[in-house]
Amino acid sequence: MNHFFSIDVETANADRSSICQIGIVAVEDGVITSEWSSLVNPEVDFHPRNRILHGISARMVADQPTFSDVYAELEKFMQGTLLVAHSRFDKQALLAAAIKSNLAPYSPVWLDSRQIAKAAWHDTDICSNGLALDEICTNLGISFEHHDALEDAKAIAQIVIRACEDTKLAPQELNDKGDILWGPNPSKKSSIGSTGIDLINAEASENKAIAYWVGFLKGVVASKDVVEYEIDPLIAQSEDFLSKFDDRDAEELLQDIEIWRDKPSEILGVLNNIIDARDKLDNLPTTQINKFYGFLKGVACDGVVCERELELLLAELRAHPELREDPRVNQIYSVGNIALEDGVVTKHESDELCLYISRVVGESFHDTGISQQSGMPNLDGEVSSFDEIIFEERKFVLTGSFEVPKSIYASRLERLGANVMSAVSRKTDYLIIADNGSSNYKTTNAGTKMLKAIELHAKNGRPEFIKEGLISRIIKSD
Repeated sequence: MNHFFSIDVETANADRSSICQIGIVAVEDGVITSEWSSLVNPEVDFHPRNRILHGISARMVADQPTFSDVYAELEKFMQGTLLVAHSRFDKQALLAAAIKSNLAPYSPVWLDSRQIAKAAWHDTDICSNGLALDEICTNLGISFEHHDALEDAKAIAQIVIRACEDTKLAPQELNDKGDILWGPNPSKKSSIGSTGIDLINAEASENKAIAYWVGFLKGVVASKDVVEYEIDPLIAQSEDFLSKFDDRDAEELLQDIEIWRDKPSEILGVLNNIIDARDKLDNLPTTQINKFYGFLKGVACDGVVCERELELLLAELRAHPELREDPRVNQIYSVGNIALEDGVVTKHESDELCLYISRVVGESFHDTGISQQSGMPNLDGEVSSFDEIIFEERKFVLTGSFEVPKSIYASRLERLGANVMSAVSRKTDYLIIADNGSSNYKTTNAGTKMLKAIELHAKNGRPEFIKEGLISRIIKSD
């Protein structure tokens, strides 16, 4: 098993840099050999929810060292070592605190005890209730005082020790296996293989989802308020995100909503803290477009677009004109500018904007009671009846993850006289869209084929769009 450290931090509020306690444990050949902990004065206000969670208050840390004061002490634990935390939260909190204090971040090899647990016990009841630290420890019979940084660090160490003992594998081997075999959430089996490309694609999928979720939160707070009709969409969107990926902010947001549901100002504060922290830390290659899609979904989640929301939406499009290359987005931009000419968004204009937004990110929670990142857009040019489809000598392209292999659809289409092509072009007559998107889509609900087809349809009136549910009868009838 060799040598590793485990670490946990507690924070004063939703800002990840507000570290108020650090706990670290050293493990050598399966035995805890030493431990270190310290309260930290974050020099910021404590949120009531955080005080309730860990019991640390501003008074308790008033005479304690700041993060800068303890940073040199952390070097022996963090510089070039094998360091295990439970989720990415602690890594990001330490990075945020270092940046805030103008300190050079240390460079350990970070491992995630959730991934280690997945790899060791994915086929047992140990992870059956999820990957929360307390759930895993309960199933392993490990007793500890949750949300005390040192206690949590000890619990993390014991999980890793047990996992290594049960599998006869080293921590890093288990961490890599957990990544490859199971992806971000153990309830969602993955077909990911062992190649580096697969790992990159899995990480890219998570990055897109994070960007979309943060964008959704920004859309909700765009009006500078949180209203009653935005609470349930917030819950639904966060639950959808957590069904695919583990995220401490999303988990704690749901807990905060449960506590503060009748105090929207508290929820607004939590959302703003998450947005501030994640916007600073998540430097993602596909951030802008997916964050903007999430923003659209958040703005329209209550079925209303107000003046303040529209002003921010248009400002975002002026700042990032490349987003307007999508004709649907450009239409929102044009209609939005007209709506704000008199400084007032009427109900008719709001409804019209919500309609155009649905063509990008799908129906709002207000209309469906569902809020998903992969919500299918309402496409202009969508075929509404099977009888409208002409097969003979028409060119079809398929996109997405179908219920049956694409090759079967291609075979049935060719029997009906159609030509099945691999790429969208000006000659494409129909794009068939699977009910389930691909994890490799450029955005959370559209890949390059769909985006290209939308662009061509806006210019030429073709291709038309067919959803899987409509075309599936050619399979069922065979």
